[in-house]
Amino acid sequence: MGKILFICLLLTSFLNAQYTSKDKDLIRTTSSRTFDTTIVNNYLVSEIVEKVNAGLLSAANSKDSRFIPNILNTNFEEHHNFKLFALSQIGESSLSTNYILNLLSNSDTEDVHRQELFSALGFVADSITLMSLINNFPIERGIPTAIINFNSRKISSPQKGRLPY
Repeated sequence: MGKILFICLLLTSFLNAQYTSKDKDLIRTTSSRTFDTTIVNNYLVSEIVEKVNAGLLSAANSKDSRFIPNILNTNFEEHHNFKLFALSQIGESSLSTNYILNLLSNSDTEDVHRQELFSALGFVADSITLMSLINNFPIERGIPTAIINFNSRKISSPQKGRLPY
């Protein structure tokens, strides 16, 4: 019994709760599925990392494209996992697509982030972007995941069998 308690305590110390008791308004609007834009946007523009992450999770659950501009304004380095998750959950958006493509076009974007960006691109972009991806990007890690994510949304290449991956 003591071992189980120790393991539980150890695991909980590694978990980073995104919501605290001070986040009652955000929890209420998220759990009621009303997603009050004022409340969620206040979290997205916060200076506190945990508040922004909580806002990103709420926006992701909303699937509401009205949050995209404030999501895109969050710091990529600090929030990349939550940010890309939120954009992916909201779905197809030209704003999200352009943002991700700009980051992918930047040679300073780290390889590990490129994989995450390609993955998210498969959830937010359209069939024209898929064809551009296939024709214009060299073979690199992350592109197969993007193609799988496009396919999960029933978006595929009209040139079946000609993918270089």
